[in-house]
Amino acid sequence: MKQPLISVIVPVFNAADFVSECIDSLQNQDHQNIEIIVVDDASSDSTLSVLKGLSINYNNMRVLSNVENVGVHLSRLAGLKHASGEFVGFVDSDDRVLPGMYESLVQRMLEDNSDVAITGFQYSTSKGLKPGFVFSRDLVVEGDIFSSLTSLEFGIGSMWNKLYRTDVLLDRFPDPGWRQNSHEDMLCNLAYFRGAGKASILAKPYYIYNKSHGGSVTQSLSNSQRLVRHLGAYAAVFKVMPDLDPSEINKVNGLFKSTFGYSNYKITDVSDISAFEGEVKKYLVALVESNPAAIAHLLVCDPSESISFRAQLSITLRNLYFLFRSFWN
Repeated sequence: MKQPLISVIVPVFNAADFVSECIDSLQNQDHQNIEIIVVDDASSDSTLSVLKGLSINYNNMRVLSNVENVGVHLSRLAGLKHASGEFVGFVDSDDRVLPGMYESLVQRMLEDNSDVAITGFQYSTSKGLKPGFVFSRDLVVEGDIFSSLTSLEFGIGSMWNKLYRTDVLLDRFPDPGWRQNSHEDMLCNLAYFRGAGKASILAKPYYIYNKSHGGSVTQSLSNSQRLVRHLGAYAAVFKVMPDLDPSEINKVNGLFKSTFGYSNYKITDVSDISAFEGEVKKYLVALVESNPAAIAHLLVCDPSESISFRAQLSITLRNLYFLFRSFWN
């Protein structure tokens, strides 16, 4: 029986020093019928030259190049539009995967007739591999897997430890109409999982997430920038899925409610976000136009919630207060 074709999309930006290791791990997969689509997001270093050199040696590798930098979200979409495989996965350019990853994921999807397959991951650090998120056993989750996603039963909402059905993901791939710089993985998964009914879970952590290449762009942002980007992610959910029912809204808000109160989003005065007034207005307008009830749901405080959670929620409320003050000033 012929192996199904799997497309693996790798968005790349200024990764000349480490992308080769990522590509090599994909070439060493036990599943042989793989196409690798690398999308260079207008890198300013020698990344594109490195990729072209690699593609000479690997006839299953295609290199796409963005004319301008558009970010991970739209780079993934560009790759997805060129994917020929029945199944599709995503890998970040500084990470790698173990040899059995895609063979195991696609085998489980075929056996279980599932919509998505999920593996755990390990961290690669300067001191070696460390546990990340690992499932306790192989299993199949059926029914309301949207709830399982929003309650983080599948771990963080990343795309890189999953295998999807290509045609379904392309049909549901969300485009909020602005550059999505925060929670783009979770946004895609919310749109995909909403119409899915079965997930295959693998206990073995096949994905290796690299923590050795320095801080991310997100880590260098100010609290104000993080908060505004987080608001953009929240608004994007309702803009691309305006028909969420009250139950689904509650699930999304359960996901976002506490994160709005994270300490690295904490601001103390409306002037902290004055530089982002245009973005704040854009996101709040999108919320009002798509689902104005969403924020009302977000602000509801359940008396059964823990004291620590309610303390965190107070930060959420203060942050939202400053966002709305910025909007109406």
